Amino acid sequence: MSWIELEAPTAAPVDLEELKGHLRVTTNNEDATIELYAKAAGQLFEIKTNRRLISRSFRLDLPAFPASADPCGIELPFAPAEEITHIKYFDTAGVLQTWDDEEYIMDLTSHFPRVTVAPNYLFPSTQTGRPNAVQVTFVAGYGDTYEDIPEGIRLGVFFLAAHAYTTRTPVVNGTMTDVPKTLQYVIDAYKLWRA
Repeated sequence: MSWIELEAPTAAPVDLEELKGHLRVTTNNEDATIELYAKAAGQLFEIKTNRRLISRSFRLDLPAFPASADPCGIELPFAPAEEITHIKYFDTAGVLQTWDDEEYIMDLTSHFPRVTVAPNYLFPSTQTGRPNAVQVTFVAGYGDTYEDIPEGIRLGVFFLAAHAYTTRTPVVNGTMTDVPKTLQYVIDAYKLWRA
């Protein structure tokens, strides 16, 4: 299983002016640096929690469909998911097909969203030995702007960006600078754990 991001976020995960207020920065001299820390903090928060903040499209590639009897179906790699755009697969003849959305069920509210077979249907057969024979394109994230992201997550991104801004380097005079416990608490609170 592998996935790719089909588009970059269209907005930052936090508002620059709010972050500057949190940092007590009153000039515009370091706006570019603060924006860099904010974007990086959002990306790191996504990686650490298995969530996506600003909505955008992704594609999950699989070598084949799971067995039709598998109640778990296809598990998406992160949450929250907004929609399945389409599912494509290479049939046994090697022709790219689009799976009819009436034949599968989208469970977008589970811990990790998933796609299962609709009643009375089976997963399609795919070409044997073909890498990435199944392609699930989906949209994941809380919304199009930072206001759509839950406040607790925004706070975690603030903490992470502020830590990077004030520390600037993880090692100071030979001593490692640890991530503050408050930040670690927020990350742990929102992390999606796999069974």
